[in-house]
Amino acid sequence: MLHDARRLDILLARRRRKPTLKGAGRMRNAVFSCAVLCGLTGSASAAEQGLASYFQYSRFTGLVAAHRSLPMGSQVRVVNLDNGRSVVVTIVGRGPFIRGRAIDVSTEAAVALGFRQAGVAHVRIDQI
Repeated sequence: MLHDARRLDILLARRRRKPTLKGAGRMRNAVFSCAVLCGLTGSASAAEQGLASYFQYSRFTGLVAAHRSLPMGSQVRVVNLDNGRSVVVTIVGRGPFIRGRAIDVSTEAAVALGFRQAGVAHVRIDQI
């Protein structure tokens, strides 16, 4: 009988020493919520890099572009990393819909960036 009581005490002591993770889920949700509210998980970073292609958008003319997640109407500076040329474009649409592409710019912007003939270019996208 004494042996069973001692064994029960040891088991209860071990159980008390184990850390509980009951609040871990709530803490993780709180941290994630704060990160979203503070903009730490923004859709486009301050300087996104990738491939740019061009398109002809009949509804808009001039220096416009399409991006997957930047807000419509926002302006970004697109810098061609191959030749150093840059241009400021306005986001007017969604795209590109080809994997590996970061932004679609208008034909006018592609001419200004110097990649109209090549079709694609390595670019950096800076939010203004």
